[in-house]
Amino acid sequence: MSTDPDIEHEIRKIIEVDLRWPVSQGELTSATKLGQDGLNLDSVMIIEFGIRVEQRFQTQFSDEEILGLADRTVGETAEYLRQRLADGS
Repeated sequence: MSTDPDIEHEIRKIIEVDLRWPVSQGELTSATKLGQDGLNLDSVMIIEFGIRVEQRFQTQFSDEEILGLADRTVGETAEYLRQRLADGS
């Protein structure tokens, strides 16, 4: 899967800076899951993450799409967002 490195970088910034989520050096990779078995962002943090992504990239997600981010990795989220932006969503 090929993602735009700028999108993935912005996603990482949202997690580390905007959400102030404690991440150890090297822990946050493309393969890191956002929810269970990864960063363990709870539903409130996933919603906050989704809102921050919407604001940063000027797009909108449905409630189901935001909650579905918990099942994605950082790389999958970047690719999903890249496709949405390319489609003009």
